[in-house]
Amino acid sequence: SAGGGTARPGLLVGLRAVELHVERIDDLPGDLECEAELLMESPAGWQYRFTLRHAGTLLATGESTVMPT
Repeated sequence: SAGGGTARPGLLVGLRAVELHVERIDDLPGDLECEAELLMESPAGWQYRFTLRHAGTLLATGESTVMPT
Protein backbone atom coordinates (compact mmCIF):
# COMPACT_ATOMS: atom_id res chain seq x y z
CA SER A 1 0.00 0.00 0.00
CA ALA A 2 1.03 3.63 -0.32
CA GLY A 3 3.67 4.79 2.10
CA GLY A 4 5.09 1.34 2.80
CA GLY A 5 2.12 0.01 4.80
CA THR A 6 0.67 -3.48 4.70
CA ALA A 7 -0.71 -4.57 1.32
CA ARG A 8 -4.15 -6.15 1.05
CA PRO A 9 -4.09 -9.92 0.45
CA GLY A 10 -4.15 -10.95 -3.18
CA LEU A 11 -3.13 -13.54 -5.73
CA LEU A 12 -0.67 -12.69 -8.50
CA VAL A 13 -2.50 -13.72 -11.69
CA GLY A 14 -0.46 -12.11 -14.46
CA LEU A 15 2.75 -10.40 -15.53
CA ARG A 16 3.29 -8.22 -18.61
CA ALA A 17 6.17 -6.34 -20.20
CA VAL A 18 8.66 -7.95 -17.81
CA GLU A 19 12.30 -7.10 -18.46
CA LEU A 20 14.90 -9.12 -16.56
CA HIS A 21 18.34 -7.55 -16.19
CA VAL A 22 20.10 -10.41 -14.35
CA GLU A 23 20.08 -14.19 -14.72
CA ARG A 24 19.48 -15.03 -11.04
CA ILE A 25 18.36 -13.39 -7.82
CA ASP A 26 18.45 -16.34 -5.41
CA ASP A 27 22.18 -15.92 -4.78
CA LEU A 28 22.09 -12.19 -3.91
CA PRO A 29 22.99 -11.37 -0.30
CA GLY A 30 20.67 -9.14 1.70
CA ASP A 31 17.29 -7.66 0.93
CA LEU A 32 15.64 -6.99 -2.41
CA GLU A 33 13.99 -3.59 -2.89
CA CYS A 34 10.66 -3.39 -4.72
CA GLU A 35 8.78 -0.27 -5.75
CA ALA A 36 5.25 -0.57 -7.10
CA GLU A 37 2.99 2.07 -8.65
CA LEU A 38 -0.75 1.40 -8.69
CA LEU A 39 -1.96 1.78 -12.29
CA MET A 40 -5.57 0.65 -11.87
CA GLU A 41 -7.84 -0.44 -9.04
CA SER A 42 -11.26 -2.08 -9.31
CA PRO A 43 -13.34 -4.57 -7.30
CA ALA A 44 -11.86 -7.31 -9.53
CA GLY A 45 -8.25 -6.46 -8.63
CA TRP A 46 -5.26 -4.19 -9.10
CA GLN A 47 -2.66 -3.52 -11.77
CA TYR A 48 0.81 -2.32 -10.80
CA ARG A 49 4.02 -1.22 -12.51
CA PHE A 50 6.99 -2.53 -10.52
CA THR A 51 10.76 -2.15 -10.25
CA LEU A 52 12.96 -4.64 -8.42
CA ARG A 53 16.48 -3.64 -7.25
CA HIS A 54 19.29 -5.00 -5.13
CA ALA A 55 21.89 -2.67 -3.62
CA GLY A 56 20.92 -0.04 -6.19
CA THR A 57 21.26 -2.39 -9.19
CA LEU A 58 18.21 -2.79 -11.41
CA LEU A 59 17.07 -6.42 -11.51
CA ALA A 60 13.66 -6.36 -13.19
CA THR A 61 10.77 -4.16 -14.29
CA GLY A 62 7.27 -4.94 -15.47
CA GLU A 63 3.55 -4.86 -14.76
CA SER A 64 1.50 -7.21 -12.61
CA THR A 65 -2.16 -8.04 -12.13
CA VAL A 66 -3.38 -9.04 -8.67
CA MET A 67 -6.82 -10.36 -7.69
CA PRO A 68 -8.14 -10.08 -4.12
CA THR A 69 -8.29 -13.28 -2.07
